[in-house]
Amino acid sequence: MLSINTILQPNDFSQHAKDALQFASAVARDSGARLILLYVKAPQETVVGEFGSPPPEAEPTEEGYLQQLRQLITPDDEVNAEFLVRDGNPVDEIVQSAQENQCDLIVLGGHPHSWLGRWLSGDVVARVSHKARCPVVTVHSPG
Repeated sequence: MLSINTILQPNDFSQHAKDALQFASAVARDSGARLILLYVKAPQETVVGEFGSPPPEAEPTEEGYLQQLRQLITPDDEVNAEFLVRDGNPVDEIVQSAQENQCDLIVLGGHPHSWLGRWLSGDVVARVSHKARCPVVTVHSPG
């Protein structure tokens, strides 16, 4: 039987990630595992147009992202939660965070895509599943 002591739940504040968090919280509570919520700040893409490039959108600070992650967990969840913010490629940062924290499980949110949608999105779920050294569960949201 799989012993689950640490769960990583990457969260981008989307509904899909929130649905995955519900599952991850339930597993963490039932198994007594610690739950690590991770937000990855991907590099902003610069778009250059005819009149130059617009200024980048203001992004929350690391503390701002940590605060948003903390708000996802309520006392009713009864879980031992930790919060991380990392910069970089989401796939690489998720896999590296799981390894560094000796995670036994990664819980990702997702939704079905067409082949074109998978190609355009880069299919983070499939790439994390391929690279991770621990089991990966994908919680699919409707629609």
